[in-house]
Amino acid sequence: MLWQGLALWDLGLHFEVHEILEHAWLRAHGEEKVVLQAMIRAAGVYIKGEYGFADGVGKLAAKALPALAANRARLAAYTDPDRLLNALRNLEEPSPLLLA
Repeated sequence: MLWQGLALWDLGLHFEVHEILEHAWLRAHGEEKVVLQAMIRAAGVYIKGEYGFADGVGKLAAKALPALAANRARLAAYTDPDRLLNALRNLEEPSPLLLA
């Protein structure tokens, strides 16, 4: 599911990322569940940003960052984790491409 989520992410379809990963998260366990939840939150950062909810953006990024950083190796199987981590630390930047 994460591949599908990342492909949707690169298309700028963050709401769809949230939806598809949420279904996988409901069935996941352990580290996989943590990574999926962090990616859902990361997508939420950009969804809230589209609607101008600046406070919500910062809160979601703060929740997603520790879990993503702790699971760098798992993310590295799919993408360069630094692209996402750096973007979530610098919310002035647009959503990064994760599969490019």
